[in-house]
Amino acid sequence: TNRSISINRSLQLSRKMDRSRAVSAKLDQLLGQLPCYNARRALVKDDTYSLLVQTRSLDVRIGTLVRNNGTQSQLLQLFGTVPIFYKGGRYNIPVSMWIVEAYPAAPPTCYVTPTNDMRIKHRHKHVDHEGIVYLEYLHSWKQGVSNLAELVLAMSSVFSEDPPVYRHNPHDPVPSHNVQRDHQRQLQQQHGGGGAGGGGNNYYNNNNNNNNHANNNHSGRNSPAASVSSSAASGAAAKKERLVARVTEKLGKDILNFNRTTTEEINSLMEQQDRLQSSVKTIDDGLAALKQEREQLTKANESTKERIEQVTKWLEENENSDKVDLDAAVVPRDTWSRQMFDAVAGDLAIEDTLYTLDKALNNGRIDLKTFLRHVRRLSEKQFMLRALARTVYLHQHKP
Repeated sequence: TNRSISINRSLQLSRKMDRSRAVSAKLDQLLGQLPCYNARRALVKDDTYSLLVQTRSLDVRIGTLVRNNGTQSQLLQLFGTVPIFYKGGRYNIPVSMWIVEAYPAAPPTCYVTPTNDMRIKHRHKHVDHEGIVYLEYLHSWKQGVSNLAELVLAMSSVFSEDPPVYRHNPHDPVPSHNVQRDHQRQLQQQHGGGGAGGGGNNYYNNNNNNNNHANNNHSGRNSPAASVSSSAASGAAAKKERLVARVTEKLGKDILNFNRTTTEEINSLMEQQDRLQSSVKTIDDGLAALKQEREQLTKANESTKERIEQVTKWLEENENSDKVDLDAAVVPRDTWSRQMFDAVAGDLAIEDTLYTLDKALNNGRIDLKTFLRHVRRLSEKQFMLRALARTVYLHQHKP
C-alpha cells in the first residue's frame, strides 16, 4: 500500500541520514589528526563525504603511504571495492585510494589491491604490475571539475571492459596457461582476431604459436569455414561486450546522478533538521523566560492586592479623622526600606533647597559666592544619597 511504501521510504531516508552523520563525524575525527590537509580540509571533507555516502562499499581510515623514493606520509586512505559488470556478472575489484597532500589540485593515488586468491593481469592497459592505476580521468584531473565520485565511476566503467585482476588458485599446478589463453582471446578480440603473424600477438609464447600453426595445418580444407565461424562468434561477443559496456556506463551515470540528488536532499534535510533543533532550543528558552516572567507577575499581582487591601482598610479607618499623621501612615517594612525612604526623602529635600537657592540668587538676596558654596556642598550630599538609594534598590530587586 501507499502507507507501507511511505514508511519504507522514511526508514531508508532515516538510515541514509544516520550514515551521513556517522561519515561526517568520522571524517572530522580523522582530518583533525592530519595537519597536512589544514589548508584544504573543507574541500577534502566534502569530496570524501560525497563519495562515501554514495558508495557504501568504500570506507576511510588513516594510512601510511610509502613512495618509490622511500618517503612516508600519513594520509587519508579510501579502501574497499569498486563494483564492475563483466560478461553478465557483477564483480568487486579491491582498490585503495590515497588523498595526497595537494588534493584537490592533484589527483589521488589509486591502487588495485588484489586479495590472496587474486592476481593482477599481466600487461593490463590501465594497471601496472604494482597495482598502480592509470586512467585518462586521472591524467586530465582538474580542480573544481574532477571529484572522487566521478573517479570511481570512471574506474568502474574502464574495469568493466577489461578487469585488472583474475582469480588465482595457489593449489592449481598450471593456472597461468589457462589465464594466458583467456587473456590471449581478449587481446585477439581487441586487435580484430589473431593470426600467428599479427603484431599484437608477439606477447604470446612459442608454445601458443606452435599450437596455432598445428591447428591451422591440421584443419585442411575446413580452415576457411572455421575462420569465418570464429570471426562471427568473435564479432558477436565484441558487439555484446560493447553493448554491455554502454549500458553499464549509462546505468553508472544514472546511479551517480541519483546518488548526487539523494545526497543533496539528505544534506538539505540535515540542515533543515539543524535549524529546527536550533529553533526548538530558542522556543524552549523563550517559554522558560515567559514562565519565569509569569511567576514574577503573579507574585507582583498578589503583593499589589495586599497593598490595595491595606490602603483600603487605612482609608476606612481614617475617613472621618480630622488630623492624619503622615509619618505614622507610612511605615517601612524593614531596614532596607527605611534606608530607601531616608535616601529618597533627603534627595528630594536637597532638590527643593537647590531650587530655593536658585530663586534667591535671581532675586539678589544672596551673592554668587555664597550660592556656589551651598550648591557644591548640597550636590555632594545629594550624590551620596542617590548612590545609596540605587544600592538599596539593586539589593531589593536582585533575583
